[in-house]
Amino acid sequence: MGLAQSKIEVIRPFKSIATALAFSPTAEALLFEAKRISERLNASLTLIHAGVKNSANESRVHELLEKVGLQKKSIKLIWKEGKPEKVLLEVCLLEKVDLLILGAIKHETLVKHYTGSVARKISRNPPCSLLLITNPQKSTQGLRKVVINGLNHLKTKNTIEKACYFALSFDVKKITVVEEIRPTEVKTKIDDNLTLEQAYHEKQELRRREDKRIFEILKPIPIPSQTEISVRAVFGKEGYSISHYAEVKKANLLVMNSPDNKLGFLDRLLPHDLEYVLSDMPCDLLIVHQK
Repeated sequence: MGLAQSKIEVIRPFKSIATALAFSPTAEALLFEAKRISERLNASLTLIHAGVKNSANESRVHELLEKVGLQKKSIKLIWKEGKPEKVLLEVCLLEKVDLLILGAIKHETLVKHYTGSVARKISRNPPCSLLLITNPQKSTQGLRKVVINGLNHLKTKNTIEKACYFALSFDVKKITVVEEIRPTEVKTKIDDNLTLEQAYHEKQELRRREDKRIFEILKPIPIPSQTEISVRAVFGKEGYSISHYAEVKKANLLVMNSPDNKLGFLDRLLPHDLEYVLSDMPCDLLIVHQK
């Protein structure tokens, strides 16, 4: 993986992984993904089924496990009746899960945007770090390009560290940390060629400041020579800009801070930050929870 074994044991942030076990068309592929990720991260795997435990459902679960190659003794299977989002939240807290893996659609319909799917409801108040997979696959495609939020925020250092650990566990080839800078931070009002030049130099200084901050975070992280890591500053709305960047660069994974507060209905009416990403996901999304 590129990290020294002793270092991995010290910083290993994802020791316990869980995923929802549902009887959906993508259930088998999502289980394959969860199995691969738990093996790569050397983590325990818990499967959570929000439904009735009866012989018919047990038979369907057993069939799924056989197809994926999971043995009951190697996992923890929890049955709990109730609304899926409530069950997942309760179990993740009870079992002290570090990473919850869920399937998610890339684009919310108008109805889904305002009512909220299970994955997006949980992402707005995550009990742990959350990985939303938009197109789960049975076969291994590999993680190639990862974009990480580099926002100037107290959570960002922890997010970058955990994101790099996750990415390097999959031998990712390219990591980009994107700093979103609000246009309002440029104080010069452009009226003529002179102020245009002043604004340009002001932007350059902001870029240098943000680059220095990110490189200080990256300095102690042991990045292997075969992994390209870069820092990119973009000016624009937080959430929207990084989502657009990830889409244009064809990233496989976008990593964001968890929301500061529980996001509610009004946040969907007036989208910002994480809401921009959730409404139209450019790729798989890892939301890093701060414990």
